[in-house]
Amino acid sequence: MTDKSPSPAPLTAHGADPLTGRFAVPGDRRLAAQALLVAALTVGRSTLIGMPESADIAGLAQALTQLGVVIRREGRHWQVQGLGTGGLLAPCAPLALDGLGPAAGLLLGALASHDMDCAVTLGQSGELRKGVLPMLEAIGARLLDGPDGHSTWRGAMRALPITAAAPIADGDCLSALLLAGLNLPGLTQIRAAATAANHTENLLAGFGAAIGVDEQPDGTRIISLRDGADLTPRMVTVAADPALAGFGIVAALIVPGADVVVEGVLVNPQRTGLIDALLEMGGDITFTNQREMMGEHVADLRVRSSFLRGLALDRDRSALLADEMVPLAIAAAFAEGDTTIEGLDSASPATALAAGLTANRVKARFEGERLLVSGERKVPGGGAVASQGNAHLAMGFAVLGLGSKNKVVIEDAGAIDTEFPGFVQALVALGGHFPSMKGR
Repeated sequence: MTDKSPSPAPLTAHGADPLTGRFAVPGDRRLAAQALLVAALTVGRSTLIGMPESADIAGLAQALTQLGVVIRREGRHWQVQGLGTGGLLAPCAPLALDGLGPAAGLLLGALASHDMDCAVTLGQSGELRKGVLPMLEAIGARLLDGPDGHSTWRGAMRALPITAAAPIADGDCLSALLLAGLNLPGLTQIRAAATAANHTENLLAGFGAAIGVDEQPDGTRIISLRDGADLTPRMVTVAADPALAGFGIVAALIVPGADVVVEGVLVNPQRTGLIDALLEMGGDITFTNQREMMGEHVADLRVRSSFLRGLALDRDRSALLADEMVPLAIAAAFAEGDTTIEGLDSASPATALAAGLTANRVKARFEGERLLVSGERKVPGGGAVASQGNAHLAMGFAVLGLGSKNKVVIEDAGAIDTEFPGFVQALVALGGHFPSMKGR
């Protein structure tokens, strides 16, 4: 039977009034997933504010509900009745983890130190098998593969404290081990690389875990986690996703006369790769209303239109903004001179990004592991772009259209709503023009 459902209408972006006002961004999904898991392992009811409306967070909540956690959702405000460390219950049906992305590994980490079996469906789990699973199996947990994509996750029966001497660079692996360590006896000690995200450490400290972090001269940090401390329920506000905030920031930088405040952005130093790059390019970005929330640095960002210059990013710096390559390339199209981004691979959207820029008469090419964008400050536009279901590409070219001379058409922009519901409407409220939205 052929699917005759209509394809989403193309999105057209063409020009903008001077963008002004406040731009609100969904909560950071990585931080939201970790806050949800820590709240589930807390004794009592926690309140999570600003939870993003995404399929992976909804799927994680469903899996936790199957494990006995009571979650009541009211829009972006969630009440989570936790069961305490070691308190998760064996599910009656398989846990569907195949749509959770990195959150799947975090949940398996939380379950790794529970002495029970859980049926799970992992789907294409190549990244899990290469990263998180070997580390969790080292403490005694096991993935037992079964037929038809169904497997069993068996928790460690005689778990021992974790002692990880080699620095762990993957933030998801680190978080999974810390969540497992909450229910392990004795003292768990993990050495984390300087580049590994520290969200879980901050959350655990805020919830009252017996955790200590010692910074080392080489930039690594030794995290010590001792058993026996019940976590205390907390109210957590999930800060705005800096990767999604990047699209509003770049829109304000490239539209003449713009003056926009992007609200409540997570500015953890390990997550500001894009902001740092844009500042280096000459972007007028001011940190205002700075505050700390559960150990995380958060700020409102005032962004004004700017004269941007090209920038060269080596492999190490590019790795810090893997999720933000698209808005950086859009900014580069409006900059003066060349911008190079090294260390990219064919799995990244670099090829489609270069093709879309070329279609809008921007000099761009992707060769080897290097994306080159030659900016001339003005973008002619006039091209049609296929985002291939990539929400970041669709949002990026929508922003490009706001600053270009001629309209830009995004053929398949439906994925935007899966990442950033209301994205186009938020830009319209600032003064963006989207002719295809008239009458809708």
